[in-house]
Amino acid sequence: MRLGILGAAALCMTLAHGIASAKPLEASRPNATTALTNTYWYVPTAYLPALRYDPNTGTGAAISDQTVWRITHSADGYFWGDTAAVFSGDNAGAAGKAPSCSKMVGTLTPSGDALISFVNSRSSTTGIGRLKDMKGEKVFQMQMSAGEKTMTLHWADMARCQPGQACWSKLPGSDLGIEAFLAQCDAQ
Repeated sequence: MRLGILGAAALCMTLAHGIASAKPLEASRPNATTALTNTYWYVPTAYLPALRYDPNTGTGAAISDQTVWRITHSADGYFWGDTAAVFSGDNAGAAGKAPSCSKMVGTLTPSGDALISFVNSRSSTTGIGRLKDMKGEKVFQMQMSAGEKTMTLHWADMARCQPGQACWSKLPGSDLGIEAFLAQCDAQ
């Protein structure tokens, strides 16, 4: 079906009106997402190793992946915010190594199943996982795969980071604390 210029313009105006008039989400379903607002999550040391796979050569190489999430909003089983990730062979997040910056939007079911999309101007990546208890703490056990010419695969138990914890001032595999790591994206 071909819309033409006027049809496309009418469709865009209809969609824009729908988005502009949409009601904000309200916590109407019982869900743990409301507790996620204004939280920070990172990759602990044990989970930094990831895999870069080249399907053309059939070879894989170990890399490091420090990813940080800043969840700014959550309601009704949904959450969203900002992410910064540095993939490298060594010293993720070191001075001079720019992160990959994305927006994140996710769902969390009452049973803890999570689906998160990471979107930037170049690509979209989806991660699947679960919010679960581990040693008395909540962790997001996540896995993702991204790439076209080469693939990056990673799974990790993402841990919450709060002011006063070691991760706040220095992330594993990085020279930066969590706020400075994310500030690299805020400056872009």
